[in-house]
Amino acid sequence: MITRDIKRYLKKLFNIGFLNTIRQVYNNKRFDKVREIDTMSVVYNNRMDYFNKDSYMYMTIEENLFLAICQKIGSEFKTHFIDYGSGKGKVLIMAKEFGFKQVVGIELSEFLFKVSKNNVNKLNYSDITVLNKDARLYDLPINAKTLFLYNPFSGVVLDAVLSQILDYHKIHNQKLLLIYVNPMYSEIFEARKIKKIDELTYLDNKA
Repeated sequence: MITRDIKRYLKKLFNIGFLNTIRQVYNNKRFDKVREIDTMSVVYNNRMDYFNKDSYMYMTIEENLFLAICQKIGSEFKTHFIDYGSGKGKVLIMAKEFGFKQVVGIELSEFLFKVSKNNVNKLNYSDITVLNKDARLYDLPINAKTLFLYNPFSGVVLDAVLSQILDYHKIHNQKLLLIYVNPMYSEIFEARKIKKIDELTYLDNKA
């Protein structure tokens, strides 16, 4: 499992280049230092409180990337934000600071859950909710709007989560915005006839 995680990290390093990696490290450190929180440090799968082949190591997302994605989001979706595999809570914090009215994180690892709760509490962000729960067992609330995934788990879990999201979508006939960053399992989206595979994937009320 460690080997797989290292390969994933090296692939990212190769894709974005050494200098860009240094820039990202600096920006991530600054994000934490300004807020006096911990979201940057990598946590390998075997260092967590469980060993699960369907989960990946924790890696932070760069603030500039997240904000660039948010700039593309229509106003109707800037309400209830849900992050699947929320890790240490950085995305939750950025979503709150960007202006989402309700923010929820779903995290299986109790270790990461506790870190994220501590980060959120340090910032006194009472309107951020973090749940220590398996994403496959999470029932979307009736007012769900924007769903975020930063490639948090394997294709098996992703398929199960997508199945649940699509069921919700059909039952409630509600438009959703699904954001899938670093899409390693685009074939699962295609198999479920979710056509657009990039950072922003809309699920309209005709799906």
